Amino acid sequence: MGERLRAERIGAGVYEAEAGVPIWPFHFHHGIEEWLYVIAGAPVLRDPAGERALAPGEIVRFPSGPAGAHTVKGPGRFVIFATGHHDEPWMLTGTPALRHPEGEADLAEGDLVCRPEGPAGARRLLNRSGAPARVLVLSTTGLPATFHYPDTGEWLLRNGPGQEEVVTRLPSVGRIPRKDVP
Repeated sequence: MGERLRAERIGAGVYEAEAGVPIWPFHFHHGIEEWLYVIAGAPVLRDPAGERALAPGEIVRFPSGPAGAHTVKGPGRFVIFATGHHDEPWMLTGTPALRHPEGEADLAEGDLVCRPEGPAGARRLLNRSGAPARVLVLSTTGLPATFHYPDTGEWLLRNGPGQEEVVTRLPSVGRIPRKDVP
C-alpha cells in the first residue's frame, strides 16, 4: 500500500485511552502526516482549534507541520495511521468530485469525506479534471457484505474470501438520478 500512496513508510497503531489521560504530549511532525479513526468511546482531541470530543466512525487528519499539532486523551479506542513522504497529502491529491444522494461536491487536496452506512452513504468518485487523482478509501466492511449500486440497480453479495461473488439486478428500487457522467 505504501508504494501506491507514494509513501516512504506507512504504519498504523491501535490505542486504548483512559479517561482524561493523554496518549502522548501535544505535538506535530515534519514530513509525516497522520490520520485518526475513532473505533469506540469519546476520545478528546486537542488540536490548534481547541478541544473537542470525537465520536465512533469519525476521522481526523493531522497534516505535516504546526497545523497538524495534536494530542488525544480518553476515554476511547482509535487507530492512528501515519505516513512520511515528501510532505504530500496522504489521502487525496487532484480534484475529484463526489456524487452522493444529496448532490455533488468538488473535493480539494487533503479533503476527507465520511459517508454513513446504507443508502444514505451511497457515493461515486468522478475525476473530470484530466489530471491524475489519488484517493484512499477506508472501510469497516466485514464479510459477508452486500453492496448496492444505485445507478444500475445491481447488488453485489460477497460471502467471504475465496468464495464467488454474486451479482443480481433488481428493478429501479433506490436508484439515484444519474447525470451524464463517465
